[in-house]
Amino acid sequence: MDRAGSPGANGAGPRWYEPALPQFGPPDSGIVTIRAAGYDLTQPWFASVKIRVERPYASPTLINRGLLIGPVGTVEGHVRQLLKGRFTERLSGRGGQFLVGRSDVDGHGLVAWQGRWNEVYGWVNQPDVPTSQMLRLFDRLTFRDSRLGVRVVTRAIPKETLYAIEITKHVPGVGFLFIHKGNDAAELLPRWSGARVRSGEVWRKNVALPGNAGEEVLVHASSSAVTVLYSEQPVPAASASRDTVRLDFLDQLEELSWV
Repeated sequence: MDRAGSPGANGAGPRWYEPALPQFGPPDSGIVTIRAAGYDLTQPWFASVKIRVERPYASPTLINRGLLIGPVGTVEGHVRQLLKGRFTERLSGRGGQFLVGRSDVDGHGLVAWQGRWNEVYGWVNQPDVPTSQMLRLFDRLTFRDSRLGVRVVTRAIPKETLYAIEITKHVPGVGFLFIHKGNDAAELLPRWSGARVRSGEVWRKNVALPGNAGEEVLVHASSSAVTVLYSEQPVPAASASRDTVRLDFLDQLEELSWV
């Protein structure tokens, strides 16, 4: 999901929307929890994950993969609005159904596994790829779907590892949270101490963008999670001192954990 959100058809709110839980189950393990009194935390959770084939199993036929996760209805919106296409196939499998969407403009596609609560999907940025090849994205994977989230389970052989997991959540009026497991995101933290807030520490960082002076983000670290907070609209570094909305949110954040 980008910072424009995921509006539904005809500009209405997302068709799939229902209030999200204050907790989310990442695709590997653990629980992410957020608590901030007085803020709207009911927006959906999204996630991305990469899957690496471990040695000695890596080969041209066993490739590394990337997956995206969202609530049921996410894929339908993407196919209609971004692909400007339609679903061409629905196939039952692995406790849910596989969905294949194709663009009516350029033949590019999207393939998904849909459970009762969540969808796991990936983009196919080549025209007219056969369905059998698109479905290879889900080879050797099973899914354990619940309202809390969907676990992505790999086989023992060949050994594959889930990594680079990022959780995304929109807080209306504040911005977009990009949440990482603490041990996996140490490189995001400066070496000096940050400003103390009730749930951890906060730093300002400037993210360089092509063609301008950059955008300011806030980095928050708790004892178990590292979160990058982007504004709903880009905040130039030059106006950072006037940005109090996100600082107020992080100052009042009671918990943001990944355990």
